[in-house]
Amino acid sequence: MLLKRLSKIKIPSRVTELAFSLARHKRPSLMKKFRFESTLHYMDKDFDVAILELKVHQESGVKFAPPLNSFGKMQYPSEIHLIGHTGCVQMKEESQVYPNIIKPNNNVDIYVKWLSDWSRENLPNGIDYYATLRDPPQKILFSTTFAPGSSGSPGFMIRQQKTYVVLIVRAGVPSCFYEDGVHVPANKRVEYGYSLETINTKMRNSSSENIQALASEIFGKCFETS
Repeated sequence: MLLKRLSKIKIPSRVTELAFSLARHKRPSLMKKFRFESTLHYMDKDFDVAILELKVHQESGVKFAPPLNSFGKMQYPSEIHLIGHTGCVQMKEESQVYPNIIKPNNNVDIYVKWLSDWSRENLPNGIDYYATLRDPPQKILFSTTFAPGSSGSPGFMIRQQKTYVVLIVRAGVPSCFYEDGVHVPANKRVEYGYSLETINTKMRNSSSENIQALASEIFGKCFETS
């Protein structure tokens, strides 16, 4: 988003860049790398998201990659498709991922309670590493083979042959596995993300007219029709 009217928080853009075309090349050429403007237009600590602006490429004629601009609402238990640079390397796609949310006494709630008990009995320091799944904002839970480094990856749903971006990947639990290498069986690992509809709603309900305008420019009326 090429918006310059928002907050003037500064980031070290000289060492921050975005690389395109990693689907084909593990090491993209300099022609595919873009740096960020130093202004941070939006940041939300609850969702752990930020909106930044790409600089025009230093080489004349090098264009930005096409943007994602088709957003939609989550539907359960519909399949989602994840695309990201898991492990911070070449692009990976994973399908047959079925998201869900915790509701009182539903199967996910019962499963997370079981994981919490298991965590207190088996993981370091008797900590419930799954408690974060219940903390606000609401988390969308799923299972994937994505590795650390894929945070921020988009999740897509396909409806009536049209693709919608519906969520972003945030993290996985237990954190002692993802951050410290503690052995945790695959069936006891849970990944989660946040719906873009929820992020859009929070931005539109902001007391800042600039943030409201930013949400409108990014998401438009997508969530009114999807």
